[in-house]
Amino acid sequence: MPGCPACAALDVDVVHALAAWGAFRVARCRRCGLVRTEPQPDRSALLAAYRERQSSPAVIARVRRRFARVFAARAARGLSGPGGCALDVGCGDGSVLAALVARGFTGLGTELPGRGCGSPAPGVRIVETEDVTELRLPAASCRLVVLRHALEHLRDPAAALREVRRVLEPRGRLVVAVPNLASWQARWTGPRWVHLDVPRHLFHFTPETLARLVREAGFTVERVTQLSFEHGSYGWLCAAVRGLGGTRRPPTLAGALALSPLGAFLSLAEALAGRGAVIELAARPDDGRPAPASAHVS
Repeated sequence: MPGCPACAALDVDVVHALAAWGAFRVARCRRCGLVRTEPQPDRSALLAAYRERQSSPAVIARVRRRFARVFAARAARGLSGPGGCALDVGCGDGSVLAALVARGFTGLGTELPGRGCGSPAPGVRIVETEDVTELRLPAASCRLVVLRHALEHLRDPAAALREVRRVLEPRGRLVVAVPNLASWQARWTGPRWVHLDVPRHLFHFTPETLARLVREAGFTVERVTQLSFEHGSYGWLCAAVRGLGGTRRPPTLAGALALSPLGAFLSLAEALAGRGAVIELAARPDDGRPAPASAHVS
């Protein structure tokens, strides 16, 4: 078993195990507390798990694109002047990048092989790769880097953050959004929490472990929020529709519409209590610190 990517320790405690996961389990590093899926799936198993994901109805896809535009506006807010490169790691269909391009950025995204958007929006370029270092971007070449529900999918989140630090401009910004393992819904639903998403999610973060990884990669954290009406509400909806039965099937559209007010209320309540379903963190490169070297970049 490889060591923890954050601290290299080998010893773990099992947090969750479920018969439906087969050999996989969710385990916490005894030294630093970072939680990961063990054993890590190999490439073929991981790609097969992605192929199992069901497509969303068109109306849900439209709602998600609206949330993406709101996220892009929040991520870019306060960056001085127009222009510059925006990099979206794990960009999906490119909705966030399209919204950033509309704000004057040049859009560059990465997505897993076979999962890239076939017809990205004008001004958006998507590269299919599993490793952001393979882009070979020049140092300090990006104004904004986004990892929106992507960091938990990466093999080595610490190395990815160091690479992001290298390619960000000194006054640039990193924005990360990940599910919160310390949320109310995660605690209530346990191993059946929809946002565990084993084995696709390789790592599982709390506000403390995420902030520590970001700081150790050479960043200063500017803000952390935990309110997500998109993923928070969806998590509560899944919990309500599934109960604790453990099916992978998502709520029907009718069920989602009927329960959405309750999901929104619970999302707001848990965020106000500091136990929101999603951690959204914005950070800037540390002033006066050299960017950590990346072993994969010549």
